[in-house]
Amino acid sequence: MLTKYNPKINYSKLCSKYHRLTNIILHSSPKNYTKEIITFTKKQMVDFSFCGAINGYFVANIDAYLEGLNHNSCLHKKIAIDKEGNIKNCPSMTEVFGNIKNIKLEEVLQNKDFKKY
Repeated sequence: MLTKYNPKINYSKLCSKYHRLTNIILHSSPKNYTKEIITFTKKQMVDFSFCGAINGYFVANIDAYLEGLNHNSCLHKKIAIDKEGNIKNCPSMTEVFGNIKNIKLEEVLQNKDFKKY
């Protein structure tokens, strides 16, 4: 998950509640540090032209390498919802697969065009 840092949110509690979250990157944080699966970065990401700029925050390991042999390692097992609620494979992509206001994520995940990436 990549989102803007918000001092009002207890991110550790969020991790406890949603066990499927494996990596959280919080941009525009007051300082740079990592705690558990959460990376706080002072880098400000104000638009979606930063695609690829966050790659330094991901760790490569044997599981990620093996997965990358068969899947697009940037998009596999990822979903993005932009500030308007549009559902995409990646925030910087133009193709939209619906809007969170009127379609369930489960429906999007079954869409063959969404899965092709």
